[in-house]
This record gives sequence, C-alpha cells and structure tokens, in this order.
Amino acid sequence: MYAKTTKGIIDSVVGGFNGTVFAYGQTSSGKTHTMQGCEGEPGIIPLAVKDVFEAIEASEGREFLVRVSYLEIYNEQMMDLLSKEVRLLPIRPRSRGARRSLRTFPVVTLHPRFPFNV
Repeated sequence: MYAKTTKGIIDSVVGGFNGTVFAYGQTSSGKTHTMQGCEGEPGIIPLAVKDVFEAIEASEGREFLVRVSYLEIYNEQMMDLLSKEVRLLPIRPRSRGARRSLRTFPVVTLHPRFPFNV
C-alpha cells in the first residue's frame, strides 16, 4: 500500500514540496494499523520517515528542514498526537496571518520514536 499511496508524496517532499497523507474511514476499519503498522509489517508513517531520512542522507550540498504533524480528527475535534498532553486544537478556516497551534520540535533521528526497525 505504501508504494501505491505514499512513496510519490515522499519523493515530492524531498524535492521541496509539502505533502499530506490522510487516513479516513469508519471506526475499526484499520486506519491506525495502516499508518503505524506493527513489528515485521511497518505502516505508512515509519516507512515514510525512513525514506525521507534516507533521501536526506543521500543528498549532498543540500540542507533540509523537516517538519511533521500527526493529527487526529474525530467527532469534529482535532488533537495533536505529537503533544505529550492531550489538548484539543481549534478547527477553523485558515486566513492570512493565522496562528499555528501545533507543537513543533526538531527531528533528529528515527530512534526511539518507533518501537521496531524498518
């Protein structure tokens, strides 16, 4: 599934474009498993992160800034899944000068965020 749905997005991201992967479906349809995977069968997120950092390592003479958001939208409420505390984020149309309310931090390595190797 990764190769058909996400690999092209990752290639574009490494080329300088923004990319989004969106999982949508009813409760218990496999969204979390598809995105996160399990040991021996990594999901879209660990495969995408692996490909991004492999492409960065293979690039010479370029500098990269990696920003990642991991959100859940459920019952018209949005949560930042990278934040340690549970907090709801406002859902509103973006206008010029809108504030960003997502938690950000520098991405340095894959380890220890992923519990298995890809």
